[in-house]
Amino acid sequence: MNALNHRQDLSKTRVAIGEKVRRLREGRHLTQAKLAAELGISQGRLSELERGAGSFSAEQLLTLLAFFNVGASHFSPVQATREDALQNVLARLGASHLYESREIVADETAEDLPAVIRDVLVAGNNPRHLAGLAPILVLHADALNLPKLLLELREVGLAQRLGWLLDNVLAAIVKAREHAPSRPWANRYRRAETILRAFLADVGTGLAAARAAAPVDVLDAWIRSARSLREVQAEATEISRRWRVASELSPTDFAVALEAVR
Repeated sequence: MNALNHRQDLSKTRVAIGEKVRRLREGRHLTQAKLAAELGISQGRLSELERGAGSFSAEQLLTLLAFFNVGASHFSPVQATREDALQNVLARLGASHLYESREIVADETAEDLPAVIRDVLVAGNNPRHLAGLAPILVLHADALNLPKLLLELREVGLAQRLGWLLDNVLAAIVKAREHAPSRPWANRYRRAETILRAFLADVGTGLAAARAAAPVDVLDAWIRSARSLREVQAEATEISRRWRVASELSPTDFAVALEAVR
């Protein structure tokens, strides 16, 4: 009986994953042939997998995660996590390149802008969410309430992450402006740059003193040993060194997020 239940559960999981892949594909207006080519399989095989008649390989699932820009939890049969809900909020606030799951009930209270930015910075374990803050900071520059955000991050000892984020976004804005954006985006970039630079100029001295006395802030979740920390620090950008943040993210990653939503 246990073996039968296991087979039934496995079948349900396959069907659920296949259905989610189909919804992702149709949401991007992709044909089965196009997605099958990305996965290196035939259209017929993809059709079978979307119906639950078989399992995607680990390599194929990784390809799907990267191609659709979703987290691994998207294909998990368990209830949506806080990370999934946070990604929905980021997508609604302007990081439209992030996939928004329609299966998650919207939490309107979660769309308080400083709270969203704080939650992403405090979690610090999702590079797509961190980079996705770039378009949100640009689109909502006048509503950021940076002093409140700084105060809340200071309370948990993570104020330097805000300086690191703003510096990266400012560098990304400079990169984005090199590609001759349309007038509306050019105006948004100028406004956001003015606000972010003014804030950093105002609080920079205090943040500099705090970060000089603080230990290195290990941001990337995969850094789990002294060796991996040394490797990241050896390749760190000037901004990450300045703010004593250990992360592989660079201004280019934030610029890519800006470009993705234009």
